[in-house]
Amino acid sequence: MHAYFPPACRLLLLIVTGLVGLALPAADTAPAAEPATPGFVAGGAKPDGAGPFIQVEGGWMTPYEETIPGSDATFRMIPVPGGTFRLGSAGGEEGRTADEGPAFEVRVEPFWMGQHEVTWAE
Repeated sequence: MHAYFPPACRLLLLIVTGLVGLALPAADTAPAAEPATPGFVAGGAKPDGAGPFIQVEGGWMTPYEETIPGSDATFRMIPVPGGTFRLGSAGGEEGRTADEGPAFEVRVEPFWMGQHEVTWAE
């Protein structure tokens, strides 16, 4: 369950957490290496293996397996290409209700989605 914070509280949380971050002293050690992102292969060459593969800035989104922490349950994530679609109904569409408009174009960035549903037991 996620906590709900009204927009004004979210802004305050962002400001406070930002200020806390500024107050922390800088570490004298070298920055840690960035962890590998599951399902992302850097570079311009298409990865080997079974796809689907989605080319994005800096590399490729690839399918990958994820394990639910504290369990043996795994699930496969697959990349879904982004694109644009029209959200809402045209003004003259038969059966259209007032809450279905105005129609406008929406852009969705590429993302990963579970190949199959995940059960509550998992």
